[in-house]
Amino acid sequence: MLIKTHLLFLNILLVLNCSSLVPSERVAYDFMEAYYVSADLQRAEQLASGLALEKIQSSVQLREGQTIDETTRRPEVSFKKIEGQVNGDEAVYLFLVTISPSDFQPIKKQSRLRIRLQEGVWKVTQFSDQDL
Repeated sequence: MLIKTHLLFLNILLVLNCSSLVPSERVAYDFMEAYYVSADLQRAEQLASGLALEKIQSSVQLREGQTIDETTRRPEVSFKKIEGQVNGDEAVYLFLVTISPSDFQPIKKQSRLRIRLQEGVWKVTQFSDQDL
């Protein structure tokens, strides 16, 4: 229950912070929330295309047959934008991702998202992680 309350609070803060974002940045934040924080791969798929979509679909295949529900232990995940650059119909964003398992030291990663405007819709086309 505490995790649900915490996630709800984070979602509210995210919505408040996203109200002034440019469209590509909003997609970046939505993707980070879906893929990293909520582990909602169906939502992440909706925000992706190209190599990013293929990567997510591979993750979905790896999860097949595994029960993931409210009893599944999940680490707390947070992220912060480090930098972003928009150049016409393409944008690149770097995020610091902190994964905090309940019984281990936090893990820090840098996530890089490439986002492109495709048929009037911004989509994450590539993403990668690097351990820090």
